[in-house]
Order: sequence, then C-alpha cells, then structure tokens
Amino acid sequence: MKSPFAVAKKNALVPTLYVGNLNYKLNEEGLQKFLSTYGKVTYLFMPTDKRTKRRKGIAFAQFSKKDEFERALSGLNGRPYMGRKLKVSKAVENESMPFSTEEARKEVKAMPTTKKKKMKKGLDLLLEVKKS
Repeated sequence: MKSPFAVAKKNALVPTLYVGNLNYKLNEEGLQKFLSTYGKVTYLFMPTDKRTKRRKGIAFAQFSKKDEFERALSGLNGRPYMGRKLKVSKAVENESMPFSTEEARKEVKAMPTTKKKKMKKGLDLLLEVKKS
C-alpha cells in the first residue's frame, strides 16, 4: 500500500488534501463521488484501525490539478456532510502518520539486529522514565 505522500511525491505540483471528521460509515466510493464535484480525484486513501479494522474518520486525497485542490480546500472546510462538519486542510507529512508503507517495513527488516536492540532499549528507557 502506498502512502498519500509517496503518491504526492510523484506529482509534487499538487498538494495532498487532508479531510477529517468524516462519518465512519462513509466508504471510499462515496467519498470519491463527493470529492469529484471539485475536480478529478487521482488518489484517495482512508486509513483504518489495524486492530478493529474500523475507519478512522479521516482521508487523504489528491486532485489532478492544483486549482482543483484549492477549490476543494476552500469549499469543504467547515461544510456539513453526513451529519458532521468537515475539517479540511493541506496534509503535512510527519513521522507519526497512522499508516506505514511497504518500503518502511522493508527498511526495518533490513536494519541490523544491533540497531533494532538499541532502538528497543531506548524505547524501554523512555517508558520507564514516563512511569516514574
């Protein structure tokens, strides 16, 4: 599975749109149809919780043109949809994203065992400090 930012890097001219506060019953087809009123959606990602497999109520979308992105950004923020007020902004890539890519998993698997142990030891120390 490719992350929204892996796709966004291929088309760096068009930023990725973050859509939050979505109804949990909304599926990708419904959101695709809703967003298509603002332009051609080239990529759509709706993350799910790994444990419960339930949607998280957020989505990342990318449009074919920058003006379509701008139109969606200004037109959707605060707009009610399926009983909820949408929170829309430009998506910002950070390390605490709710998803991971296959490339990231491969990097961890390829990491030397000593480095993995050091990372685990550092995490254990951090958790220990937090408890006290």
